[in-house]
Amino acid sequence: TLGFQIGPRLNACGRLESAETALNFLQCEDMSELYPFKQRLDSLNKERQDEEMDSLARVFDKVDKYTTLPDIIIEVDEQAHESVVGLVAGKIKEKYYRPTVIFSKTIHGTYKGSGRSIEEYDMFQSFKPYLHLLDGGGGHPMACGLKASTIEQIQAFSQAVNAASTLTDHDKTPKVYVDKCIYNAYDYDFDALEKQLALFLPTGAGNAAPTLLIKDATLKIKTKYAKTYRISEVIADFGIKSISSTLWNDDTIPEEGEFVGDIALQVGEAGWQIKTIYF
Repeated sequence: TLGFQIGPRLNACGRLESAETALNFLQCEDMSELYPFKQRLDSLNKERQDEEMDSLARVFDKVDKYTTLPDIIIEVDEQAHESVVGLVAGKIKEKYYRPTVIFSKTIHGTYKGSGRSIEEYDMFQSFKPYLHLLDGGGGHPMACGLKASTIEQIQAFSQAVNAASTLTDHDKTPKVYVDKCIYNAYDYDFDALEKQLALFLPTGAGNAAPTLLIKDATLKIKTKYAKTYRISEVIADFGIKSISSTLWNDDTIPEEGEFVGDIALQVGEAGWQIKTIYF
């Protein structure tokens, strides 16, 4: 509930408005006073989702028209709200597995960009020699924030970082590093295993989540579409235990039906998560 219901609403409030509504919501002691703040948070979260999906659709449309996909994707969406470009960059990065920066246009006519990277590309160190082409920027290996006054600056920066890129085809291929391969999932107590692996949380850069590869899992898949999203609900059945996950924009898996495949599993804050499916 905290991670998937309350958290995104508090986050949307800070992105689109101010943190005041979120603070009032958290400080409420009277349930009768809570409802108006909840309604406002719901509204802002829906607005954030719509802003993100609309921007994502526009950027996908641009990137899909490339004749050759560059090593580093840098795009401008002048209609985007500046608070969602980082989320959009993350989604583009996940789909194409390329470092990605998305710029929005501010009310002052300047541009703000937010970037998301892949493990194989230190975004900050790679961008640092070329920041003089922009108005400024900063970040860390996996993300950045950039500023520019003109489209020409952004174009010059994009040309420079792409010309300097040393990413190989192998670097630009998504990878799953497996810690253990399980050939007969029916023999495992997944509840006990989940408790053990949860001890590694929180995971992330510098503390990678342990990954299991389950061989020959029985899978049920149903897919629906919402604007630019391809949303696949996947259930892996292990007899007395089943694990369900949602995969976003994964066009490598079938849309619907029952299948047998290998799955990569991790334990996150919400429990078991199917990360990848191999057929």
